[in-house]
Amino acid sequence: MDFSKLKEQALALKNKATSSIWKVIDWWVKKLQWSEFVIKNLEDLDLFVEKSKSIIAPTWKTFQKRVIVIFAEINSDFYKSALYEMPILYTKTWSQNIALKMSSINISELKKYNINSIPCLVVFENKSIYKTIEWEENINKLVKWFSLDINKLIEEIN
Repeated sequence: MDFSKLKEQALALKNKATSSIWKVIDWWVKKLQWSEFVIKNLEDLDLFVEKSKSIIAPTWKTFQKRVIVIFAEINSDFYKSALYEMPILYTKTWSQNIALKMSSINISELKKYNINSIPCLVVFENKSIYKTIEWEENINKLVKWFSLDINKLIEEIN
């Protein structure tokens, strides 16, 4: 048996598998794009940021609320991969009483929030920006980390 022929067949199978995986991911991303995981306009973003308002309990103890929004270009690979992982991320943040959503809003509409570059992950606390994490590498550290302590990871990332 000719090894070059075997190598070509293996490469062809690999390419076919990779193509199939991306088709599946694209299909899921299209479905998730219209789910509650995605903020589609500024009004929805404003309502979501309102959820970060601190709560004062009857015991006069203040509970800090946080919401996280991941902003990314809708046609980018980063957007697709982050949206594909949203159900897992949503569960991770929900377990710590943090709300999380993606945003498909165009960057030109985000001047009100002082967002100048995407992708970025913005943490809102008490209806204002607490921290902005830019660059895919830094966001992936937070997104792909197995630790469930999101608050600790937010503080550690520069």
